[in-house]
Amino acid sequence: MISPQRSWRGRIVTGLTLALMAQAPDGVEVEREMTIRLDARNRPEPDLLVTSAPYDPDRTWYSPEDVLLVVEVVSPESAHRDRTVKLRKYAEAGIRHYWCVEEENGVPAVHV
Repeated sequence: MISPQRSWRGRIVTGLTLALMAQAPDGVEVEREMTIRLDARNRPEPDLLVTSAPYDPDRTWYSPEDVLLVVEVVSPESAHRDRTVKLRKYAEAGIRHYWCVEEENGVPAVHV
């Protein structure tokens, strides 16, 4: 069962998607909610990822070596996973850049 998402989270994900897409150079793509195949048993689905892989309308997952940045927008239900478990798994897979976006005093704060 998935907890309902807050409107705040949706706005942050949408805003980041648009901002990253507007600034991405040629050959760099921004994707929402696509899985990363870390290994045979781990396929997390970050809120956003930035990739060097070319756009493929039939793609369902990315390899870690194609991922330049992973972004997770933290909710109360995902805080532990986003701050520790996913951070470790992405790092072990060789993904060098990870942003955790959290609400602090009513505004978004990005932890890199």
